[in-house]
Amino acid sequence: MKLVHVDISRQINFDESMNYALAIENSQEFYRLTAQFVGQCNGEQGDFALYDGQLIDIAKSCLVFYDYYSDLLSSKKATNAVQTQIVDILKNNDFIEDFSNLNVLIANINEKILEKTDLPISCLDEIDYENFTKMLGYKVSKSQSLVDDILSFVQLNMTGKTKVVAFIGLCDVLSQQQTQSLLKMLNYMRLKVLLIESHIKYKLEQCETVIVDEDLCVI
Repeated sequence: MKLVHVDISRQINFDESMNYALAIENSQEFYRLTAQFVGQCNGEQGDFALYDGQLIDIAKSCLVFYDYYSDLLSSKKATNAVQTQIVDILKNNDFIEDFSNLNVLIANINEKILEKTDLPISCLDEIDYENFTKMLGYKVSKSQSLVDDILSFVQLNMTGKTKVVAFIGLCDVLSQQQTQSLLKMLNYMRLKVLLIESHIKYKLEQCETVIVDEDLCVI
């Protein structure tokens, strides 16, 4: 599998290494290329291309991380993934009687409420699995470790089509040991890793390096 870009003469060849560090030392080029890559991971058009025997959809194949200060596990994407899992659990186990009893209780409460108002109020007649899951607000709790939160987010959102996990500026917020540990765990999950950095901050084992220097020469 290869990731290529028209302005980068070297390919990111994941068949040769599961991990790559792409250092873009020119600030304007760093912003241009990272903005383009993030956009493509979100379904926009751009000049990056991912090949695995044939051209494959970057948006479906890549997870990208760049905001390490927000709560990853409270994002809409993570919340939706958790709630989908909870709904699947409810559907695949015997909760029919429980929900029948719950809806009787809700109907009784609604009746008492509506008796006390003259307003033309409408409401749900019953709670289904989706309503119940949203109401209780299931989510994965944030830990004290950015590495653990990243792994939880990946586990929640990876599909059979997910092939690459990309990070922008990760080495600025994790130590060499933490980054090395994260790469090993992602590789264990059979995922390729791309680190996009403004410079090479430290050496990582089993990680190939491609550098776009200040003059846009590729090393």
